[in-house]
Amino acid sequence: MCTLLLTTTNGFITAQEINGIILDKNNDPIEYVTVVLQTIDSVFIDATISNEQGRFNIPMEENKDCILLFQHLIYNHYQLTLDKQTRDVGVITLQEKDNLLDDIVIKAERPILKIEGSTLSYNPERIIEESVVSNAYDVLKKIPGVVEMDNNIQLVGAGSVAIVLNGQVSTVDSEQLLSILKSMPASQVKNIDIMYNAPAKYNIRGALINIITNKTVTKERKVIGEVTGRYSQSHYASERLSSNISYRQENLNMDVMVNISKNKNLSRSETYSVHSIENLNTVIDQKTQTISDADKLAFRLSGDYTFKNTDQLNWSYFYDGQNSDSDNTSDNIYDTELIKSRNQGEGNQHLHNIHIEYLADYGLRVGGDYTFFKDKNNNRYKDYLHDSSVRQDFLNNSSQDINRWQFFANYDHRLNEKWEISTGVNIGLNNSDTYVDYLFNQGNRYVEDLDMRLDNTQDEFVSSYFIESSNKINDRFSFDISLQVQYFKSDYIQNNIKSNLWEEWALFPSFSMSYSFANSNMLQFSFSSDKKYPSYWAINPQTTHVNSYMEITGNPLLKPGKVYDGNLMYIINRKYILMGFVTHRPKYFTQMPYQDKDELKIIYKYENFDYDLKLGIGGVVPFKVKSFWNADITVYGMKVQQKIENFHDHLIKRDKYVLAAFWDNTFILSKNVSAQLNAVYQSKSIQGTYDLGNMYDLTFGLKWSILDDLYVLCEYKNILKHGYPNPTVIDWGNQYSKRKNIEYSYVNLVLSWKFGNYKAKRVKAVDTSRFQR
Repeated sequence: MCTLLLTTTNGFITAQEINGIILDKNNDPIEYVTVVLQTIDSVFIDATISNEQGRFNIPMEENKDCILLFQHLIYNHYQLTLDKQTRDVGVITLQEKDNLLDDIVIKAERPILKIEGSTLSYNPERIIEESVVSNAYDVLKKIPGVVEMDNNIQLVGAGSVAIVLNGQVSTVDSEQLLSILKSMPASQVKNIDIMYNAPAKYNIRGALINIITNKTVTKERKVIGEVTGRYSQSHYASERLSSNISYRQENLNMDVMVNISKNKNLSRSETYSVHSIENLNTVIDQKTQTISDADKLAFRLSGDYTFKNTDQLNWSYFYDGQNSDSDNTSDNIYDTELIKSRNQGEGNQHLHNIHIEYLADYGLRVGGDYTFFKDKNNNRYKDYLHDSSVRQDFLNNSSQDINRWQFFANYDHRLNEKWEISTGVNIGLNNSDTYVDYLFNQGNRYVEDLDMRLDNTQDEFVSSYFIESSNKINDRFSFDISLQVQYFKSDYIQNNIKSNLWEEWALFPSFSMSYSFANSNMLQFSFSSDKKYPSYWAINPQTTHVNSYMEITGNPLLKPGKVYDGNLMYIINRKYILMGFVTHRPKYFTQMPYQDKDELKIIYKYENFDYDLKLGIGGVVPFKVKSFWNADITVYGMKVQQKIENFHDHLIKRDKYVLAAFWDNTFILSKNVSAQLNAVYQSKSIQGTYDLGNMYDLTFGLKWSILDDLYVLCEYKNILKHGYPNPTVIDWGNQYSKRKNIEYSYVNLVLSWKFGNYKAKRVKAVDTSRFQR
């Protein structure tokens, strides 16, 4: 306590300084203004430059009158005399020079990558201006090394990657965060930072993508915003309307995001299976179709307030909800017998997240995060023979309520110009309540089978403590090393019977090193460790009927998996990237099928591997042809090894060489029109018992900037209709099945309008990665 008090007191003592904000005539901040502090008789005292928000701070310990000089290459010099009582000069407005040359134009390619220690910081301004992007999610996919696979963001060379917004770690999972990014205008993205080994203070182990949004200061109250409408047409039409409004004042930023959408989708597949029971083979030929309809609403209110001593308070509230209907029908032919299945479902999900944190200027960061998630589904399952006689008819109702609390405190202390020590604590409390019942048709009513009822509660306590050291040996060499200790306990109550799922201590070491060469090249090495926990639904012993042949079952015996990531990267001229990587995942878990030995059922269940190992090399090559063609080529190859010692009395030990390539092209057709053509390819791969077929796809887009603040975008996606790998299980342990996904192309039309010149005179004063099924 004494130490904290002294540190706080010292913060106030050293805070005696002259500060202010520098703006242009449009009330936009001016960066890199030289501010010189002099005595009244013009003796130099100190100097500084303004930051990206136009702010400047100069220490002034003596209580005397002084002079401030403001100098910039394209603005007129300005001088201000201060008396000894004035230390906050407020807003300084500079006027642009009227003798600027218009006849000479100097063109240069500004690199979008800046290397800061072990962080790769990308400025996406050029991407936003030239590429066919409409939201922050599209911008993220254009960053070199970031790729989209199976509608998920992946970072080449990293086993897994976490995504955060403005450095704020939340209990909201990646799915909800991606929903926020898809609703956020591209123009709101200021920087995207890539870290293959996240600093321990983020409470994220492994790779991290930090998306930083624009926050400006202004002398006047200002409202800016963007409204975007999207229409998508595939087999069915979908619509989405997004609106973002930001309020800016000198020390206050507030943002409101609203996203309303109506989505209707059709998915179809064909499955061929040979099921062997006691040496008797049955051929099952399936055709399945699912129509889903969902109405969604997402709302986010966020803000930050900067105090005079540069302390900052951040807060946000996020709501994500949807009501959905689904209708799954299946024709299943067993040799020659036809059985039809129909599964109709109604569901609704609601998520609320509140985040608040306080950042003190002396290095302390404290805060909390709370997420409430509710998932409710009512399903009616029915299957019948070709003569319409009913085989099964029952209702399956389920609900899940999840509460997740997180509290954190981190402290960064700089020992000197080279050494920085960070330490912190993170405490989490998680609770999941799950209820499932089954009601079978008894002629004129549905009667519950009480023996099948599930009433489960899962309580978790997790605490972690870390210490991290960052050292900058010299201007070229730096390293970070950290150690995190975690205690995790999970108690499980099923139908009033209590058990302990997991209780364990774990150590998570991490290390990163970077060396910059004189020719703008850099070598970077990183190592990290982590542990992944199953979703709450994955361990719930519920059985869900997909059709008369397929079932999904939970696995209460599922164990957490560990992750070890290593990455060696060489960056050439701040553009080209070469890398080697290894990911080792003991107890890795994923969902796999198994044809039952006793009855004609194929059961999908999450299973633990002994290990999953990936070793690979890759590279990112951007290139530019004059001023009309920009491209990025990302290629990586890897060897995949997997082993399961005992999977239903069988040994699985497999390996496969996999090649993946991504080619993004942007063509500048005119000042206001640009086109985009993207290609993706991945060769055949494996996943447990699955052989995954190759996948390839093309996407074409066209963007027309009608005005500076208005544009139209058109996209044609999944042109080749082969964007997902078809899985096959062939002759493994007497198992045989293969599935073909019927894919559809779709077209997106986007209209976006941005506004930002309105000045108001009077203004009245979400990780659910384990939630999904």
